[in-house]
Amino acid sequence: MTQSRIKDFNRCTRRHFYNYELGIDTTEKQDRLALDFGTAIHKGLEKWWDGENFFEVLQAAKNESIDRHEISKINALLIGYDELYKNHEYKTVAVEKEFCIPLRNPRNKKSVSRTFQLAGKIDAIAKDEFGEYWIVEHKTTSQNLDVESSYWDRLVLDDQISMYIYAAQNLGYDVSGCVYDVIKKPALRPYKATPVDKRKYRKDGTLYQSMRDKDESHKDYFVRIAAKIAENPSSYYRRTTVVRSEKEINDFEKYVWAVAEKIRFERRLGVYTKNAQSCTAYNKQCKYFDLCSGASSLDDDKWVKKNKINAELEIGK
Repeated sequence: MTQSRIKDFNRCTRRHFYNYELGIDTTEKQDRLALDFGTAIHKGLEKWWDGENFFEVLQAAKNESIDRHEISKINALLIGYDELYKNHEYKTVAVEKEFCIPLRNPRNKKSVSRTFQLAGKIDAIAKDEFGEYWIVEHKTTSQNLDVESSYWDRLVLDDQISMYIYAAQNLGYDVSGCVYDVIKKPALRPYKATPVDKRKYRKDGTLYQSMRDKDESHKDYFVRIAAKIAENPSSYYRRTTVVRSEKEINDFEKYVWAVAEKIRFERRLGVYTKNAQSCTAYNKQCKYFDLCSGASSLDDDKWVKKNKINAELEIGK
């Protein structure tokens, strides 16, 4: 029972059935740009928090599926991150800490689920200057990071934070809460050459200042983004601490048990309900839409069995 699985089940139980119960995926290429960008940043931060030299940090963030301009953007963000936080107050205790712990019955703390375990991976666990332990959660976003931004409001109810605090405590870390570590993706895009039929020239034969005769190089793009970040780092990097009371942790335990019971209930019935409102969530069609709508079947070549249900974890199946 991972956070991703819970999220999928709450989004659409039919999608959850295909994704986690049957364990199937599509062979068709998906739009992975945003996902690959976040993964690349995440790999760089993993090395940074693990104390690696900065060359290794940048190497970890390289991804063959991302073009050189996107890599330039990632490098500028990681360099800016290092510059801002290199003397921060946290000492790393663990990075990419996986857990697989019993799912306890909230009505009887001694009994555990025979069907599910609670599993996941904590980005980092760190100790502050006062000796208190914190989990660290890295995120990338395109949203505004100002203190007044609505981005931060949802953290009060974020189940992932509750899960990781709960897990860390069960692993023996007396964590005080979560350091929510966010990087904003710059909106700047590479300059493109002005189409030939739209170019205008001065008398001396040079283009007007707003026009270009060639695309911006990835090196010039890096310099431009790095300079923009340096102008106002707080627009691109922000951390906040989030805590959970004992009652909130108990409520989480009840919540995740309830989700597990719902999954087991649907298994018994053999009925996996659809949620049409999720078919085009995040402005793109669900990858299982054709299968769900009957336009495709499991016999089609576009569907394959996953090698691993929880691909993000080393433990478990």
